[in-house]
Amino acid sequence: MSFGELTMMFPLAKPQRSVGRLGAEANAVLRGTGEHNRGLVVRATQPQARGHEGPIQGTFVLIDVGDNRHSDTLSAFLNKETNAQEVLKLIRSKHPACVNVVNANSLTTDEESASAGSASAAPNTPK
Repeated sequence: MSFGELTMMFPLAKPQRSVGRLGAEANAVLRGTGEHNRGLVVRATQPQARGHEGPIQGTFVLIDVGDNRHSDTLSAFLNKETNAQEVLKLIRSKHPACVNVVNANSLTTDEESASAGSASAAPNTPK
């Protein structure tokens, strides 16, 4: 009797330096760490609480849409101030079961850019 190939699924490890674990200061530059938000760069306008792993709080400016399945959709918010609810609403209009790309547990801080007070990354516009 053959059982074929056994595939084990392991949960993805949360980034050790995630915004959800460590929090972030106001005006911090945050970068996506997952496949669903790869290359995403945002600047949070208010501090992010340590231990909060859901959507980032307050408004933010989308600096770079990244290279991920939502890049084209996110381009509507490029260089604009928005919030997690608006982003999730737009993403779910195209992909109903998707997780928010700006959840704190899938973002990490870009400390060099945050301490300099500006993002040095050039925006990535979808092709």
